[in-house]
Amino acid sequence: MRRTRTDALGYFVIGVYRTGNWLYYRFKLPVLRQLLLLVYKIVNLIFLKFAMGIDIPATVRIGPELVIYHPHGIVITPQAVIGARAILHHQVTIGNKGVGATGIPTIGDDVEIGTGAVIIGELTLGDGVRVGANAVVTQSFPNHAVVGGVPARRLR
Repeated sequence: MRRTRTDALGYFVIGVYRTGNWLYYRFKLPVLRQLLLLVYKIVNLIFLKFAMGIDIPATVRIGPELVIYHPHGIVITPQAVIGARAILHHQVTIGNKGVGATGIPTIGDDVEIGTGAVIIGELTLGDGVRVGANAVVTQSFPNHAVVGGVPARRLR
């Protein structure tokens, strides 16, 4: 997979997410943890949610080397799992099928998700999957598949 650098805004978004994730899962001093989580939530609310329309909760499990291009309008459900070296373009939605739905997506390593793609429901995308722009993925796909369309189907 071709790797390029995240732009400066993408680094900021990833930094805020990684800080919140570290505080949520690894920081153990209770009182200080709550105070720092409050600061994180304020920064997250003002800069990410209001200014850029991004919702990447601290509880999301994302592997190392995440790349985000043009980080605007990205929404990820709190329980989602995304593997290492994932590439997200703008306007990506990763979530469940609605209020009260329990199924969440699990996304493998080296996955690239195109602009405007929607990945919803209890599904698994294998390693190396490429999701085309504006695709609506509602089913699982194996490793190294290229998918696109509404609803998404395997292109090759």
